[in-house]
Amino acid sequence: MRDRARVRYGSLLLGFIWALILAPALVWATGDPPAVAVRTGEHTDHSRIVFDWSGAVGATVDASQAGQLVVVFDRPAGFDLSKASLKHLSRVAALDAVPGKSAVRVTLRGAHGYKLSDVDGKVVLDILDDPGATPALKMQTKPAKTKASSKSVAAATGRPGEAPDAAPPFLAVREPAMDPAQAQAQAQPPAPPPAPSEPVPDPLFDPQTWRGGGTYSEAEAALPKVIGSDPKDAGAMLKLAQFYFAWRRGDEALSALDLLPGLDPKLANRIDVQALAEASRILARRQHAMTGLFDRPYLRDKPEVQLWRGAAAATAGKPAEAFQAFEAGKPALAGYPPDLQAFFSLLALEAALDRDALPAAESYRAVAEAAQPRDEEAGMLEALTGRLLAAEHRIDEARRHLQLALRSPALRPQVLARLALVRLERDAGKLADDAAIAALEQVYYSWEGDALQLDAIDQLAPLLIATKQYDKAFALIAAAQKQFPKEPRTVALANRAHDLYRQIMTATGPDVLDPVATAALFDAHRELLPGGPQGIAIQRALAKRLAQLDLVEPASHILDDALKAAPADQQAAIATDIADLRLTAGDTDGALKALDASKGAAIPAELVDRRAQLQAQALADSGHDIEALAAVGTAAGPADDHARGDLYWRNGEWELAANDYLAAAGAPAKDGTVGDREAHLILRATAALMLAGKTADIAAIHDKYGAALAKSPVAAVFDKLTKADAGVEILAQPDVSAEIVKLD
Repeated sequence: MRDRARVRYGSLLLGFIWALILAPALVWATGDPPAVAVRTGEHTDHSRIVFDWSGAVGATVDASQAGQLVVVFDRPAGFDLSKASLKHLSRVAALDAVPGKSAVRVTLRGAHGYKLSDVDGKVVLDILDDPGATPALKMQTKPAKTKASSKSVAAATGRPGEAPDAAPPFLAVREPAMDPAQAQAQAQPPAPPPAPSEPVPDPLFDPQTWRGGGTYSEAEAALPKVIGSDPKDAGAMLKLAQFYFAWRRGDEALSALDLLPGLDPKLANRIDVQALAEASRILARRQHAMTGLFDRPYLRDKPEVQLWRGAAAATAGKPAEAFQAFEAGKPALAGYPPDLQAFFSLLALEAALDRDALPAAESYRAVAEAAQPRDEEAGMLEALTGRLLAAEHRIDEARRHLQLALRSPALRPQVLARLALVRLERDAGKLADDAAIAALEQVYYSWEGDALQLDAIDQLAPLLIATKQYDKAFALIAAAQKQFPKEPRTVALANRAHDLYRQIMTATGPDVLDPVATAALFDAHRELLPGGPQGIAIQRALAKRLAQLDLVEPASHILDDALKAAPADQQAAIATDIADLRLTAGDTDGALKALDASKGAAIPAELVDRRAQLQAQALADSGHDIEALAAVGTAAGPADDHARGDLYWRNGEWELAANDYLAAAGAPAKDGTVGDREAHLILRATAALMLAGKTADIAAIHDKYGAALAKSPVAAVFDKLTKADAGVEILAQPDVSAEIVKLD
């Protein structure tokens, strides 16, 4: 069924081709061109641009410039972009009418496929998420009823005799509808061809002959004499493909070649025809459809094939591979016409600059300049010449060329020039950090998907780090990892981000970020948190810093997450930290749950007493004093004595409380002094004995600790409590009560 549909479609296309090639040229009626309104819309799986033509029109898409689509119409028009809002479009960065042409340039955000069609008589361009979803025939609008003459082409382009930027309208036809299975099958790259049984032609391509004479318009007008008038002539179809290829129209060449298998399968499988299709895919920048034909041993060492291998690698963002291939193919460059020389030499020049091969770069620049490239390629020549001159330290000359590139109608030369200028001005000390960041961010958001965006990231990320804009720097590096995961520069940036994240989270001293900012950065970029003990140590240290500022909730959340990922031997310590935080927040139930949840874990000996104290405090605070005493048990450490003293104090067991407070305080040091904590424990023990009516015991405390407390900040209060005539009422005095409750 699919084969029959393909045959019917091929017959239909052939009918269009020969009918329109042989039809007399008609010139559009004179008068001002119509104003075509342009509208936009955003959908889940595509962004839509609608051109509101009032009648039938042929349209094609030029996708030869990375990151751009140029929709070219075969009727002159002006374009009203006032209602073409970009705010809601996620896949489109800019829309611009192309000066002097009936065309609109669409600047993409990243790599995308597209579909050109007509909906209710309107020309519709859908920008798709999948770069590989673009159909093999990209021209999908219905053709105009007549073909524009070379005069009308000149009127639309503003350049008499020059080749139009799009295919003739007879290739602008609607594709038949495809079911999903068919679409998926067509999206797959074709199987690699077998080794040829016949000798490989040398040369493979003869674009000088295939072009015909004169300008594109003159050569096109002579096509009927060259290819004949038989719509089923496979040889004529091959000549048509060769003609388009020779004029750098890869999409149109492929459209003709797609029909060959139905006309003459043997011819379609011939090695030179397969090579023509592969080279046309490179011209059309269809990397996803490449077959790898030029990597086969019987082809790859030919200089002309090396040129195409270099172009394929360059457009795929592999400068090292591209440069090596271009150098091997350089002898074949002179055999191509000027516009193809410009195509190769500009790609080779950029690859040479990326490899710092300046003599080779200069040789390719000379070839490109001699080819006299136009429009977008002229801008690329200026931008790359500026980069070359900058690398040769001819700074003033470099600036002049880069400034010229900024005026290019194409975005890519502008971006390349802007990046080079930012670097030049930074090196010269003429551009402040803030201005450089603003310029680089503009580049980053206006160009996505290839090495130029990584160039912007490579300059921007260190500046953001230097100005302590860490959140933006980490987000930028994460975007680079997603888009360019295998690039060495991306790997280096990612390593720097991980190191910086660890430094920020563990920093001490005057340059440390405040804890709130640190916590926000921690939450926003947890993907940078190291695994294992190092990551857990960072989380515990950050939680401690937050707790010191009474930021208990965020500290608890950090520890909760750490507990989930911690190995068994660290769970008890983290749970103990959580219990301590929950108690600080007054959440006794939360503290007990944290301790209970980690009982099964291995508990280090140094944690046993601390956990018992926390459990006792939580139980006591929740009114379970007996259970609290049981939790403390009979342990004799100062902290245990202190905990028991608090329990007895809370329950009015004054004498028992005093005994444990004194045990926790211990004896004075050898130099006769006591610490602040010990001094307050002694004060509380004295108050407890006063409440118990143990006057003799108070006198004994005075004898034992009087000299030591006389040197402490609580000396005056201790004297009041230990005077012979002191009564319980003294405990109500503000200065006395304030010191006694300090332990709480």
